[in-house]
Amino acid sequence: MSALRRRQAPRAVATSDTTRFRGVGLAALIAAAIATACALALPDPAALRGAPGPLSLPHRRAGVACAACHTGRGPVAPACAGCHGVHPSARAPHRALAARGLLGCADCHGGHGDSGGVVFTAGSGALRYGPGGERSVP
Repeated sequence: MSALRRRQAPRAVATSDTTRFRGVGLAALIAAAIATACALALPDPAALRGAPGPLSLPHRRAGVACAACHTGRGPVAPACAGCHGVHPSARAPHRALAARGLLGCADCHGGHGDSGGVVFTAGSGALRYGPGGERSVP
């Protein structure tokens, strides 16, 4: 009988494909250890809820206290309407989002930070403010 027509399958031979260490288990353990360390090292999200920065210029000038907006019970939008009055957006998509409770005043109009803006005051016109300072707008 020739070698080409054997009735038995050839014996399996150990090759690098079957004996090579792939390291999947070790990589999974290292990833789990890193994830655990990050979870323990990072602060609780509730601890990050401090003041997001100084009050904006108009709120500082008006003497608005933290408790005027932050009651600890829900969003600050009702406090905005208490001082600024209710005025819905002129944009229909914004009105629709606000009606569903998905868009509040503070989503666009920050009460904290000095990123910039314009203050309109009676008698003295407008004042533009920002990180570089303040200047009158004619």
